[in-house]
Amino acid sequence: MILVEFLASPIRNAWLEEPGMAVYVRKAYRVIDGVALHCLDIANIEVQLELQRHGVFKNWLALAEKHGAGVFECVYVENVHNEHLPAFLERNGYDRVKHTPSYFKVLS
Repeated sequence: MILVEFLASPIRNAWLEEPGMAVYVRKAYRVIDGVALHCLDIANIEVQLELQRHGVFKNWLALAEKHGAGVFECVYVENVHNEHLPAFLERNGYDRVKHTPSYFKVLS
């Protein structure tokens, strides 16, 4: 399944297979700063070793934000453990969720 199929389906969680990567996503509600937001949760990201740090996830995330904007209020990246990802997310408008290693971005 790919991102646009997932967004259009009633399925609540799935592994999305994209060229060079797989992403585990969920349709969920998250309470952030006391407000419940309908979110596209990104729970796990697996990028092929030879493609890491070459923009594969960056490009996919841009598509997720674009296509998710009509469906979700935010994108939520859960439990970030990659040392390079926090700086990238912050440069791209994501805020850290207080007291967690997770990030979110409200979609307009």
